[in-house]
Amino acid sequence: MNTGTFGPMPHGVTDALVRAYRWIGSKGPYHPEVRDRLGLEYQGAREVVAHLLGVAPQEVTLTRNVSEGINLIAGGFDWEAGDEVILTDQEHESGFLPWLHLARTKGLRIKILALTTSHREILSGLETLFTPRTRLLALSHVTCTTGLRLPVREICQISHKRGIPVLLDGAQAVGQFPVQLKEIGCDFYAACGHKWLLGPMGVGMLYIHTAYLPRLKLPQIGWGSHEVFDWETLEYTLKNSAERYEYGTRALPLYAALRKGIEYVAAWDLEKITGYVTRLASYTKDRLLQIPGIHVHSPLDPATSTGLVTFSSEDIPGEELLARLWSRWKVLGRPVKKPHGVRISLAFFTQEAEVETLLYGIEQIIAERRKDHGI
Repeated sequence: MNTGTFGPMPHGVTDALVRAYRWIGSKGPYHPEVRDRLGLEYQGAREVVAHLLGVAPQEVTLTRNVSEGINLIAGGFDWEAGDEVILTDQEHESGFLPWLHLARTKGLRIKILALTTSHREILSGLETLFTPRTRLLALSHVTCTTGLRLPVREICQISHKRGIPVLLDGAQAVGQFPVQLKEIGCDFYAACGHKWLLGPMGVGMLYIHTAYLPRLKLPQIGWGSHEVFDWETLEYTLKNSAERYEYGTRALPLYAALRKGIEYVAAWDLEKITGYVTRLASYTKDRLLQIPGIHVHSPLDPATSTGLVTFSSEDIPGEELLARLWSRWKVLGRPVKKPHGVRISLAFFTQEAEVETLLYGIEQIIAERRKDHGI
């Protein structure tokens, strides 16, 4: 129950990965036939990502992970001391560190939006943070801490009225429910393949609105970024698409596997996935609340929740609870620091029987702990 960290790869995904490496092993990576096949797989991955997100392939950069995508955008602005970026208080470390680094090196100022489970309160809180120096909003589509689903469309509308672009971290969103970026209206969107898309580690994606391609700096550049390079004059022309960010040698077989992962998830129908996971998460949270000493930190409203369920116990620390769940029932989750507790991930392949095992295990562990302490 840890898809929010790493999703399992279906056989078709691992087969695609192994097959691509066997092509390389049989004839070498520079063999014309191998190069053509890998090139088609790589561009095919871009096309399925674009279709999944409802954008043009020219607006998609294939990355290694969300962290890389965030850093590409963070490095693309001409920051001046006193410029401001708005984050939330529930970002992943990679949602904080690039901006903290810019604060340390460039004098960037960071404003923090405190999240609640109320969309109305989130939007009203956001309104109070804008100033004439606000340059960017950078926040999660779904928080990694509690699985809160943010009102990103409304956030983009509010921000755009002030001429401020929005970068969304979609690591915990893409693959959980349909994500159509043109409907959301964000300017940048970073996501990864190794969680809810059931792809391999080391693959990600970054959407850059066409309007921003000529406006962003390239924080890094190399072979692959250019359309034309003149060896005589040393003049070059960048690619007129988001591919300009894809430089250097890449592990192309990983993207063949990413393509298969996306196709696998899409075949299950994301609308049906959303419905099943919503019902399963609601049931799980209702049952958790019936266990003595358990506090559920994830939103209870299905409209603002996802398959991430975070809870804590008054009787046992989260790390110890997880260790016991794994040793006795082979239930795998993830510790959360803020709020301090346990996070489990419910996906479309999570069976009701597995949830019952989780709940039974928690009940047994807490009952034993309370008995030991005479409660």
